[in-house]
Amino acid sequence: LQRLTAAVHAQGVPILAQISHAGSAAHRAITGQEVISASAVSNPSRAASVQGQPEFPREMTQGDIQHIVQAFVDAAVRAQQAGYDGVEIHSAHGYLLDQFYSPVTNKRTDDYMGQTLAGRTRLHVEIIQAIRRQVGSDFVLSLRLGGSDYMDGGAVVGDVSEAAKIFETAGIDMLSLSGGMSVFFRPGYTEAGYFAELSAAAKKGTTLPVLLTGGIADGAEAEAFLEKGQADLIGIGRAALRDHQIYQKILSM
Repeated sequence: LQRLTAAVHAQGVPILAQISHAGSAAHRAITGQEVISASAVSNPSRAASVQGQPEFPREMTQGDIQHIVQAFVDAAVRAQQAGYDGVEIHSAHGYLLDQFYSPVTNKRTDDYMGQTLAGRTRLHVEIIQAIRRQVGSDFVLSLRLGGSDYMDGGAVVGDVSEAAKIFETAGIDMLSLSGGMSVFFRPGYTEAGYFAELSAAAKKGTTLPVLLTGGIADGAEAEAFLEKGQADLIGIGRAALRDHQIYQKILSM
């Protein structure tokens, strides 16, 4: 990875590593480990069914939680040693931290309870603060947040602004908005920037840079959301997988 980051830096471009735990979206047959989650609740996300029938998880103990916090810290430190400029903590698409954030999968009644936003974001805050203590102030910490599940009883856009404030106070440097249990889709919407309501809500709650993703495939579309003030950064990932020259084409517009 040091070779990879050096190659990217040679082009004058910063690079972040995304770190994640799948929780109940993981499968024992692949990981060889017990499937765990915020609660003993079946994962409704598409991510959990990619490798077949979702597995029923065990609710995490306090010891499990402490272990996961340290695992995220260790991953961030490894990324820093490999030359990355920062890490993006993945809390979207039905993965573990999203399972704590979503009331659909968080049925806990302790300090991480799913009935309050403070409880749903507590693990995120602990991870952010623990990473920051180890990597210092110059290492970028981004959080990819599944701002809405788009399903009954799930996380909603109305929570995003307050959640953004919580994460900024914890020490995050930027936010990246996407879907929660809906993964990277918004049911019934296919137009460019279909998560713009989430990024716009985040900007109301924080002064941090906010990144918008969701069906944006060219520079004109990206520029339109920036001009409207709905985001500060635009993520164009899947379009780049289809066309590896897309960024050069945008820059030459």
